[in-house]
Amino acid sequence: MGKSHREKDMGCKYYRMLMFYVPIMYALETRFLRRSKWGIFIWATEYLFPVIITLFLIAGMEICNIEVNFFLAVMGVYNFYEIGYIQNDCETVKKEVNPTLRVSSAELVFYEKAKFKIYGIRLILGVVFSLFFLIDGVSWIILLFFWLIIPFYMLYNNLRGRINLYLILPLAIYRYCMPVSLVVYNYDVVFWYSWIMLVVAYPFLKFLEISAGGKSLPQEKWTIFFLKKYDDRFVFRVKYYFLITICVLFFCLLNKETPFLWYIPLYYFILRLLQLKMPKLGPR
Repeated sequence: MGKSHREKDMGCKYYRMLMFYVPIMYALETRFLRRSKWGIFIWATEYLFPVIITLFLIAGMEICNIEVNFFLAVMGVYNFYEIGYIQNDCETVKKEVNPTLRVSSAELVFYEKAKFKIYGIRLILGVVFSLFFLIDGVSWIILLFFWLIIPFYMLYNNLRGRINLYLILPLAIYRYCMPVSLVVYNYDVVFWYSWIMLVVAYPFLKFLEISAGGKSLPQEKWTIFFLKKYDDRFVFRVKYYFLITICVLFFCLLNKETPFLWYIPLYYFILRLLQLKMPKLGPR
């Protein structure tokens, strides 16, 4: 019985160490599941499904032919994005008085011993992903932005104060919009409308919420006109998505366009209503 438990603990230990190398695993362990046992489902509803909806708006049924590209795009984005997570959790915490601890002391020891290997493997994976997308026809300009997240996140991790607030928006835009940019690269009007709608639907709203006092940052004075305090964000989200949905629908009808753009805010509107009714879905 004792041996079985030891083996199980070792398995969990090695699984946790593996997260430093495998894309999405680190976010899964330190972000999604740390939030709640519903973490993966919440991540899928708040991130994966809206990105898929955006791809469908742009590519239509051709999305069925690019599922491998989409999977690799999400893996590639998280491969680089998690470098920022790892640096924040293992390096930035050393400089903080009351840091948020997302990894154990044993994992920190492992990180210190293997940090060059961890970052090296992440960079090699980045090269492999980049070669795949380059061969597939992705512009080198998009690939440049694909890589720029590394120095940008390092800048974010090494700065503290109000400036971090304004760096959160481009970080969120990268995470949501880069997979779309890597998979669909016919940059027509539909692409840009859908891309902007995705930004408005989540990254911009997240920026507004954090500006109201999230992440232990002081509240920006201009937020009091629509969100008096951070704790009111749950109801504010529902009102925000309802307003955006109506505005987009009106815009499409006014311009005699098919109201496809309203699918994204409508999806979030329904999701936030459900989260208000079912707290287990994890609104935060």
